[in-house]
Amino acid sequence: MPIPIEQFNELDPAPWPYISAEDVDTVLAYLASNPQTAYTPDELTKRLDTELTPIEVCEALLELERLSLVDSAEPYWIIDIEDTVEPTVTGQRPVDNPPVEDVDTTEISPQREQRLRSIKPGGSEAEVLKLLYSNPETEYKVGSIADATNRTISHTQSVLDFLEQKDDVTTSDDGWYHADRSRHELLRLASSLRQLDRMFERYSEQ
Repeated sequence: MPIPIEQFNELDPAPWPYISAEDVDTVLAYLASNPQTAYTPDELTKRLDTELTPIEVCEALLELERLSLVDSAEPYWIIDIEDTVEPTVTGQRPVDNPPVEDVDTTEISPQREQRLRSIKPGGSEAEVLKLLYSNPETEYKVGSIADATNRTISHTQSVLDFLEQKDDVTTSDDGWYHADRSRHELLRLASSLRQLDRMFERYSEQ
């Protein structure tokens, strides 16, 4: 039944997307395996070996478009080859003219310290930052980061978007991500996370 606008404004916003990250990656994987072909949502639904409905495929495509992983020309959708399939053989390349790492003589602000404390070991943010700041002279495509951190591509892209918003990572115009070597506190964080990994490895071997 209809409701007045006052009641509508009190409702929690509906979650978006309604589809799971795994299903989003299923659609992405099919498009990536057929990079020279564009499909309508109905055509994709018929070709996917899943129980996804056309509406759910549309939701997945809209989420992939939000992540800049697909292109569309109504009613067709196609993988964004430059950003998603192109990740060379490894999805990694050296950073162009990496800056010389200066000695850290600055103190971080209380806000920045609080931000660092919010990064939990083993979480997605920590794993992405550990990869990038352990290899500050290398930049990565999102697919390579997803593989290295054992996350889905769509989830990894969301994490990278958040980290970029927080100025924790740097991205090139053509979609490569790398560490900001001036962020000494993140270089130290990556070192601490690696030490923690080694500690757990030794403990698990005992």
